Amino acid sequence: MNYDLSEEEKAIVKRITSLAASEVGLNHQTDTLSDNPAQVRRALLPWASALVRAGYLNPCLTRPDGPGVGFVCAQEALAALAPSVYWSLEMGLAVIARLLTAYGHGWQRDFLLPQFTEGRLLGGLAVCEGHQSLDANALQTVAVPDGEDFRLSGVKPQVINASVADWLVVAAMAPEGPGLFLLSAEASGLKISPRLPTLSFRGTPVADLTLEGCLIPAEQALAIERGPQAIAALRFWEDQALTAAGLGIMQRSLIAARKHAKEHQSAGRPIIAYQEIGFKLAEMLTLFQTAQLLAQRAAWLAKINDREAAVTAVCAKVFCTEAAETVASQAMQVLGSRGLIAGNPVEEGYRDAKQLQIWGTSSEIARVKIGDLVLQFY
Repeated sequence: MNYDLSEEEKAIVKRITSLAASEVGLNHQTDTLSDNPAQVRRALLPWASALVRAGYLNPCLTRPDGPGVGFVCAQEALAALAPSVYWSLEMGLAVIARLLTAYGHGWQRDFLLPQFTEGRLLGGLAVCEGHQSLDANALQTVAVPDGEDFRLSGVKPQVINASVADWLVVAAMAPEGPGLFLLSAEASGLKISPRLPTLSFRGTPVADLTLEGCLIPAEQALAIERGPQAIAALRFWEDQALTAAGLGIMQRSLIAARKHAKEHQSAGRPIIAYQEIGFKLAEMLTLFQTAQLLAQRAAWLAKINDREAAVTAVCAKVFCTEAAETVASQAMQVLGSRGLIAGNPVEEGYRDAKQLQIWGTSSEIARVKIGDLVLQFY
């Protein structure tokens, strides 16, 4: 096992971290923006360009064996810096670019992919459906052939970036089986709801989609023959992103709690001098470092295509997202009443951590998968 970062990977992480001091870093919270999609988009696009210049996408696009440990570190750095921006751009930029790189063809790779990799376009993923788990391969959105083209019909709830995306990746059931399709945000028959208020990641725009016979030209079919494989890869990348988001929440919470413990005084001395506060910080750091190691191990196993990569990735998703809630809760205890004030990193982290356990492979379904995989490998 080798978790060492290359010099290039170290430089990317450093550049991501330095964005906090840059001009773009001053506007990293889109929570305070109105529901006007144009305003949100104007806030996100400079970040997309900055991340491209920092090399954030390089490990995703240049390494056919997978981005590995370095990318997890870059994800953690961005998630700690700007959680809502991270989630919008991870789903709307990095994952889209990975899909187009792995499964795109013709016009998709020659024209569309460069625009994403240059940070000029934003995407959205309309994959899951609200009535049942995608793991059961139950898609009610359908792609009906229309000559060589397709028409999409269905409902996709809670789609990330729905109101600000240029292109949407939609999962639908075609005659050949489940597949992915590229849908322009300007397509006729596409209806986008007003932005939905959310408990967590409040700066990430979320809306419902209704598709009423949206025409998909044949060249916009992203993956049909390899549809199940592409959907499985997408869900795997989503879980990796959620795992890294958990690390970012823990890092933010730990830094905020440590700073408060050193500066806030009780009975004439900093509260970090009290043993119970030191114990909380110790437990937070222990969970954080354990989660980091597990997430990095999962990334390394995926990179080398190890037989235990799948089960380790699911274990990492469960552990990191649940540990994030614990660490944020402990940090809130350290901050006391100040931790309850809306908008501070600990309060945001406490809300965000819960969503990580629900999105992607939920903690409950993840445990079922782990139990099944244990029978195969151990």
